[in-house]
Amino acid sequence: MIKKIKILLLVASVFCFNNIKAQITASVFSTPKLSPPIPEAFSLFKFTDIPVSNTTGIPSISIPIYVINSPYAKKHISNSIMQL
Repeated sequence: MIKKIKILLLVASVFCFNNIKAQITASVFSTPKLSPPIPEAFSLFKFTDIPVSNTTGIPSISIPIYVINSPYAKKHISNSIMQL
């Protein structure tokens, strides 16, 4: 008998409180408009553009010098710098 009352109360609470939600919908609160970072702040992240070896941590810097175009192939001439 007590088990049936507990189940009945559980079912009744589910139907009574079905309007309660854990999160607020996006229509109530909108996210703020974010502006892009200023150039000075963005320049701080330029060091991440240089590829680095995962094993040694040495940056692999390559400077393109010239590109030879032919009907059959394209050849890139570049200078690679290895820092110790």
